[in-house]
Amino acid sequence: MKDVEHDLMIARTVLEDYDDYYDVEPDRLYLRSNEPLDFIFSHLDVQGKDVLSVLASSDQVLSFYYTGAKKVDSFDVHPLAEYYYYLRKWSIEQGQGPYPYNCNNFDLRQLLKKVNPRFEEEDNSIKFWSTLLDEIPGLMYSSLFFSAFLAGKTPYQGKEEELRDCVPSTPLTFYNQNIFHPFTLDSTYDIIYASNILENAHGNITRLEICRDNLDRLLNSDGIVVSSRVMREVDDSSFARERDVFSEKFHYTQGEERYNSASGRKASPYYVYQKK
Repeated sequence: MKDVEHDLMIARTVLEDYDDYYDVEPDRLYLRSNEPLDFIFSHLDVQGKDVLSVLASSDQVLSFYYTGAKKVDSFDVHPLAEYYYYLRKWSIEQGQGPYPYNCNNFDLRQLLKKVNPRFEEEDNSIKFWSTLLDEIPGLMYSSLFFSAFLAGKTPYQGKEEELRDCVPSTPLTFYNQNIFHPFTLDSTYDIIYASNILENAHGNITRLEICRDNLDRLLNSDGIVVSSRVMREVDDSSFARERDVFSEKFHYTQGEERYNSASGRKASPYYVYQKK
């Protein structure tokens, strides 16, 4: 059960000093994904699949909804990511688009007034955001969030009306889990979307082994892990250690390449591990 007062304390702590709150960075919330999701999802077959996705900015989860996944559960080391999902969900439902970070505090308060909460998670989220909006001027531009870095389009960009029909009215299944700590869930999945998370192991063998075993337990036969490397540069030796550790239980495949205007060359923004 969510402890909203405790989570508000976390938010205030991050606002005051976010450097070392968690053992896995980052401590701030993502306003939107830093991945080229439209490109990545154009090469994934998610129709009718059971998915476990990092929650982060919610762009990944919303992309799975939009592209026809059967079930989408989520996880994140950051407990506040769940609250941001509901803020985005309400913005979509109220026809204000999927990007509440464009709103000021007054607009967000008006959005919350329109929400008719249907379950406990929405009640908790209204309390969370209402409290912070009273305390923090310019909340969406505060140090609670990373800036809205844009690496590429989402599958639903420009198709917000269609997205509204894809977002379920039921509660999000969210697990506040650190993928580098041992854990087991009740469900298994066809796809696990790990975003930039594996980079945070920095080649540490113990962390990678724990992560690998978590993913192996959570995947169905022939299931895949989709990961990306756009958040920070990882040295070749660390990435080689990651691939070596994962090779015990997974086959590696580099994703399709695209032209990167920043580097002036083609590169793959994602890669896939398929369960052996």
